Amino acid sequence: MISYKKGLLLLILLTLVLSGCSLLQSDHSQDSNIPSQEELNQANGDEEKKGNIVEEEPIDFEPIVSKVTLQAVGDMLISDSIISDAQQSDGTYDFTGMVARIKPYLQTADLAIVNQETIIGGVDLGLSGYPMFNSPVEVADMLVDTGFHVATLANNHTLDRGEEGILNALAYYQTLDILTTGAYVSEEDRNQTPLIEINDIQFAVLNYSYGTNGIPVPENKEYLVNLIDKELIERDVKQAIELADVTIVAMHWGNEYEIMPNEEQIELAQFMSDLGVDIILGTHPHVLQPPDWLTGESGNQTFVAYSLGNFLSSQDRLNRLIGGVVGVDVTKTIHEDRTEIELAAPSFLVTYNYYSNWRNFELFPMDEVTEDRLAGVNEEYEQIQQHLRTFIPDLTIVQSKDF
Repeated sequence: MISYKKGLLLLILLTLVLSGCSLLQSDHSQDSNIPSQEELNQANGDEEKKGNIVEEEPIDFEPIVSKVTLQAVGDMLISDSIISDAQQSDGTYDFTGMVARIKPYLQTADLAIVNQETIIGGVDLGLSGYPMFNSPVEVADMLVDTGFHVATLANNHTLDRGEEGILNALAYYQTLDILTTGAYVSEEDRNQTPLIEINDIQFAVLNYSYGTNGIPVPENKEYLVNLIDKELIERDVKQAIELADVTIVAMHWGNEYEIMPNEEQIELAQFMSDLGVDIILGTHPHVLQPPDWLTGESGNQTFVAYSLGNFLSSQDRLNRLIGGVVGVDVTKTIHEDRTEIELAAPSFLVTYNYYSNWRNFELFPMDEVTEDRLAGVNEEYEQIQQHLRTFIPDLTIVQSKDF
């Protein structure tokens, strides 16, 4: 039996031993020969760097490419004789047969643009031809049926039926699947950039006219029709470039019946190219003027068709009966660090506007026109091709066999 004193002594000795073990443990944790957790982590990291863990290779960025084939035509100038030829027995109007031979080609375009020179105010305002035009709304139906996506409306005949004609026309266009530009119902409407997206490429289409045949624009309603003004164009173009991939400007300009662009057209075209405009489409001279490439001050390329001539009209001089469809390919490439727009492959389908005794209006690809419809057609066709290639020698001339 252990006495009280011996038990107390054993208890003290046991306590000292345990404390020593604890102290020894504490001392070992400070021993520099034993790696800390931080050192272990560092060692693991070093092993990874030595290649024990293989890092994934970066994935190459594949450029995203989108393409649009754009086509455009000149003046749709609907005269009394064309209206009469289109009238049906029930009092309606059908213009579709007049462009049926060209329709297959226009429907190959991803984006097709037309200058609707005569306002479609409708029968209620009284239909009429030159000099104060007003056309049936069925003209717009024909544009959509043929494959046009955009109609430009700013020209010298926009105000032929005043504000009411414009409002009637715009109200009807809004019922159709077609974008209009150049004439507007309000200031707010005018300040909105006209945009259309095709194949993931956003296009802005602006439109201006040199004047309105002396008809004054209603006071405080300048929005009804866009007139050529450099400050206005610059403001609109800068806004368009912010919103769109490609900026197109349709200009109603130049001198009637002149087959080459005048100094004002050339100066304005360069002004717009310097602003960064991609494509310029010209109308009003009623005859063909050759297209060209311009270089803007930033090194950008601009395609300009100075005048597309008449598309459908009853004008009776030969060079006013010859028009056509200009084309250009637009490619958008999204790279990892930038987006690039390229214009290429300019082309032209030459058309001939045939009619007999102010009836039977019909557009033909010019390579299909026979001698009985136009004497000396082959020589005329060759001359037109040479004229169109004045500035772009490798301009592709499209034949009917191509579509």
